[in-house]
Amino acid sequence: MGLANKLKEEGKCLSGGPTSEVGAEVPTGAIFVFSDLESAQYFAKEDPYIDGGIVTKSEITEWNVVV
Repeated sequence: MGLANKLKEEGKCLSGGPTSEVGAEVPTGAIFVFSDLESAQYFAKEDPYIDGGIVTKSEITEWNVVV
């Protein structure tokens, strides 16, 4: 979580955390919200969980806030 916390302190990671299926006891994914595309790309490139093979897939998508 060092990388996410670093980006949070810089105002680039707005929120993030694990997700899981309803009723599951262990996380099955995660969602992070970044202030810009470059920060999301940086996180995906430098994430030690991806580098270490713990996270096997990542995807960057745009979120259009409605409310």
